[in-house]
Amino acid sequence: MEIVRNGQKILLTEWELFQAFEEQKYLYLKESVLENMEDYLQEEIYGKLKANEDYIERSVTLFQKYYEDYHMEYDVALKEAIRDSAKKFLDAAKRNL
Repeated sequence: MEIVRNGQKILLTEWELFQAFEEQKYLYLKESVLENMEDYLQEEIYGKLKANEDYIERSVTLFQKYYEDYHMEYDVALKEAIRDSAKKFLDAAKRNL
């Protein structure tokens, strides 16, 4: 595939094209998590986790796993990933008290 960046033509290898696809997919999944966290979490929990990058990363990873590997419906996979990740982080926080 050939792209144009700053007026220069660049030929992407198949591997570079695949990496670009994976990056865009990740960004889309992350955006979905960020846009829906507030709806799927209690207000107090959302306040604690909304800026936690580890939580967000885990949510994205679980979302992708549920959707692609377990073939859950998109909305169900998203909701479950957000909630399951929150439960794991809150359980870990309790153990550290």
